[in-house]
Amino acid sequence: TAAAGACRGGGEASGVCGANGRCQCPNNASSGHHTGVFCEFCQPPYSGPDCTDDTSSTWQCTPDVLVQVAGANGTIVSGTRTNPSGLYANDLTCEWDLSPPGSGSALELHFLRFATESGYDELSIHVSGDSVPIRLSGYDVPTHLTFPIGAAVFLSFKSDETQRDAGFAIAFAWTCACPCGSFCDAAVGCQPCSVGGSCPSNTTSDCFGHGTCSAGQCQCQDNDAGHYGGRSCHDCHPDYGGADCRDRVPYLCNPRAPTNVTAHAGNITSGTASNPFGLPYTSDLLCVWHLMPPNGSSTAVLRLHFVSFSTEDGYDFLHVLLPDGSHAPSFSGPDIPADLEFPAGSSVYLVFQSDDTVGNEGFVVSFRWECGCPCGTACEGGECRPCTVGGTCPGNSPADCHGHGRCTDGVCQCYHNASAGHWDSHDSCRSCSQSFIGDD
Repeated sequence: TAAAGACRGGGEASGVCGANGRCQCPNNASSGHHTGVFCEFCQPPYSGPDCTDDTSSTWQCTPDVLVQVAGANGTIVSGTRTNPSGLYANDLTCEWDLSPPGSGSALELHFLRFATESGYDELSIHVSGDSVPIRLSGYDVPTHLTFPIGAAVFLSFKSDETQRDAGFAIAFAWTCACPCGSFCDAAVGCQPCSVGGSCPSNTTSDCFGHGTCSAGQCQCQDNDAGHYGGRSCHDCHPDYGGADCRDRVPYLCNPRAPTNVTAHAGNITSGTASNPFGLPYTSDLLCVWHLMPPNGSSTAVLRLHFVSFSTEDGYDFLHVLLPDGSHAPSFSGPDIPADLEFPAGSSVYLVFQSDDTVGNEGFVVSFRWECGCPCGTACEGGECRPCTVGGTCPGNSPADCHGHGRCTDGVCQCYHNASAGHWDSHDSCRSCSQSFIGDD
């Protein structure tokens, strides 16, 4: 305990009484960082009973003073040095300025707690380049916030002269948003992986192992082993889900608006967002899906396969329409329809209507756009691309004449001899020529 004539800090730490009659307070890691007439206080930014707890990453309110926040991460709190954890004071004005440590830095805010007098005591968040601030007040903990790369953020908190509350604690962190092939260093800057060795695995640096880095851009994997997307291949392609991004995400019924479908393959189902499994489907539905050729391809051919089908017979219908208004057959009842194929380049509308009575299990329709490509090309995403783009032509496919001929100027020249067999040139050499049978 501090007393006149004694230089006694917190705990067992003792200062030395100097020749001038003033305490020389301890200021080191072992004895703590003390200050005051009798060494009774901690030097900022230290705290704790022995003044050894470094709180430099906690940025308190300094009333009426703009606090310049430094560091790659830390916490911003409404408490002050004289009132670090209690209810915040009335008539309080606090300001914090967070400037990016590097041009490639992006700020993230995570609200640990939040409680202010609703409608009166307000935290405003101003973002450089945005004239409209984010205003927060009340008792709901705000959601996580992420800001644009290079944006500075200014926080301002003001309380009125009446009710006080517990205030807030906000964790902040600057991240790099580095392009692939580089990593985020301790100074929150992007460095080429060669500076720190090989790229860290399972990070944005190596496209999370689901793509290849080319000129700072991730080229994400999109094949049977997984379909990935996003800037760093960390997410699934919008048409896929599951742990390895191999499960097709169905296109549900949206009762409020038509659904435009531009994927090259997927499933369409009578389920809705509020009733995704649709067992039974919802009454009084009107669902419209517009299936359009991927990338506007004029050669892509749409094929529909009915995985399941069961609607109230004669009342609930799935209609298939072409853009000119012409109808393919409409379907209703318990029978699964046969597969459908449409002319190359045609977009197709599927329209489902249910009445206000019986609901059945509904349907799942699998769709796929196929290219009808000439040999020497492969179908990728509903488009014909030269085989050299994706490597060699897929074996046993129209691209390589099914291995039974040679591709010349996009046309299969099929084998027609006793040793290699006799193959039909009208079917990309897939089937036997007329008058010949057998496996070969």
